[in-house]
Amino acid sequence: MANTINWTPPNTLYIYNADLYCPDCASNIEHNLIGEGMALCQGMDDSDSWPQEYSRGEGESDSPDHCGNCQRFLGRALTTDGVEYVKQAAIDELDSDGAIGQVVQGWLDYYEIDLDGYYGVDGICLASAVGIECDHG
Repeated sequence: MANTINWTPPNTLYIYNADLYCPDCASNIEHNLIGEGMALCQGMDDSDSWPQEYSRGEGESDSPDHCGNCQRFLGRALTTDGVEYVKQAAIDELDSDGAIGQVVQGWLDYYEIDLDGYYGVDGICLASAVGIECDHG
């Protein structure tokens, strides 16, 4: 997944069947619905029946969002819990693997989140091992 993620978030995304989609995938869903006989005026105001436009600038998320089909990064703003989610994901990867994977690193980079002062389970500044300067105070 990490090697194929488009990390440039679209300005507009779509909500459909309780998932988020990039514009290209939403367009494909619309074409499939029309091909299945969905009338253009039938249920178009309901996100359970038709992809609904949603501005990336609206609302916040408790975790980073990716397209429900192609995994394109959607870049919605994070809540405080969302920032903590990203930090915890990075810490979990550092503790288990000694490195941060490409997806979590992409989140850290996009949201400009650092792990300054994280010393890991052995008291070693693991963040410095991946190029993040640690506060040794």
